[in-house]
Amino acid sequence: MENNHIDLIQYIRHTVNNHNKTKRNIVELIGYKQDAVAKITDTLGLIDKLIDHLNDKICVFRKNIESKNVELENFSLQTFVTDAVARLKAIAEDDRIDLKSNFQANIKDSIIGDSFRIRAVLSQLVGSAIIHGTKCTTINICVHLLPSKDGKTDSKDKILQF
Repeated sequence: MENNHIDLIQYIRHTVNNHNKTKRNIVELIGYKQDAVAKITDTLGLIDKLIDHLNDKICVFRKNIESKNVELENFSLQTFVTDAVARLKAIAEDDRIDLKSNFQANIKDSIIGDSFRIRAVLSQLVGSAIIHGTKCTTINICVHLLPSKDGKTDSKDKILQF
């Protein structure tokens, strides 16, 4: 169920972004034509209410995600990232953005961590890149494991970087 919240947040963010683009386009089209202003003002008000409602839903989903306990599990990092990219491709394709992923050469595929939180972070990063990216570009997700904060090279604790 919680994984679905991450997908819903991305979909809602995408919908809100599209509504804001539509709203700006409407304002540009009407300029100062008085006969259309009243009707379009009502429509813009409805769009604002819808955007507020969707933003409220995002807050509820995020609070639900934040309240979830951290659960460590063993999972395949490459499969995990590939699946996350596949979920976000539909949103990216609307703006003709190509999503790709690549991995550090010596990265171990099997890691232990909280896949739910990692997926939430990855989804947020890619979603923001899609929103702020330009049409017809490529977003490349690079995955690296960095040394732990204590700097010990033999430490099993690593920092995952996207």
